[in-house]
Amino acid sequence: MVASRLFSNVLPSITTSSSPRYSKLSHSSKTGAIFSGSTLTGKCCFVSVETHHEHTSNLWRRIHGFQTPLDIWFILQWIIYFVITFGYYFFAMPFAEEEQEVYYSIMKHEYKITQQRIWDAIMLSIAVVVPISSIKCSLTETEDSKVKEKNVKRDMLYRRIIGIQVVVDGWCNICLVEVTFITFLISGFIGTILSFWRNAQALAIYFSEREQYMTKLYEIFPPTTSYVLAVGLFINLSLLLLSLGTAVLFLYLCFFHFKLYINDMSTMEYLNHQQQRKYYSGHYEDEDDENPWRRPYYTNPWRRRLRRIVRAFVLLGRYILCRKVRLRNPGFGYEDHTV
Repeated sequence: MVASRLFSNVLPSITTSSSPRYSKLSHSSKTGAIFSGSTLTGKCCFVSVETHHEHTSNLWRRIHGFQTPLDIWFILQWIIYFVITFGYYFFAMPFAEEEQEVYYSIMKHEYKITQQRIWDAIMLSIAVVVPISSIKCSLTETEDSKVKEKNVKRDMLYRRIIGIQVVVDGWCNICLVEVTFITFLISGFIGTILSFWRNAQALAIYFSEREQYMTKLYEIFPPTTSYVLAVGLFINLSLLLLSLGTAVLFLYLCFFHFKLYINDMSTMEYLNHQQQRKYYSGHYEDEDDENPWRRPYYTNPWRRRLRRIVRAFVLLGRYILCRKVRLRNPGFGYEDHTV
């Protein structure tokens, strides 16, 4: 869940506060006055117990993700983005070898396009899409205007138990607004893979042609740089590991949301599924139980077929990994061992 904690907080959910002490009190939904003396405690509830129910109306909101103080995961997201992007263009790119030109004939016109330029264009588009989508999500008003006009009461019980990270399956349970961030996940994953590939190419040059690696380092760094080889290798390995780790985290989130889609479950249902496994055993003889998360299962026939295929691959993988091989034991005859 570390990956979910890292990236789900820096996606559209960053438009809400992740810590109670950062919460702000807005105008009252009844009188329009400001409750300057009412604050939120560490347990995410109001100090004044007498006026708690009065304050559960529509008075709390976070304007946008850039509202100070900034969330630590939000800052970490931008640090990783700038490190990977600048490392790609200012360190890994000079090591890219010149490639042969690829000729494309379109409408009887001949254009000279190299594979290098194609990948650079893809990386540039990704480097632009990621910050734009992140900034757009961060500056999006988290509260639906219709909810604000009708003064719909906030679910403070949900906030006390679950917290402010409320984006579960694309729906904010406090502000009652729909959000999506699949574009951020996919573009971020592709960008980190490209960064990893370029840095791996640069490291391969060090092992194959060390003199060329040193020449490129002297072109990147000033001539007066001491221990240029050690500095270059440190930056190269750091960018390589950072890109790989970030790509793995993005891929983990992509597979996690794909799994939720296959199971037709929200994130909150998945968390409760771990505690109420018997309700998801596949036997529907007790549809009238008091399970609060009971819902129709797999109404889409194509989703049922896709789930069967995925389940078949999972069972096949378990069979391959857990197959038993009989090995000869001179003292006790044959014995089962799990590989």
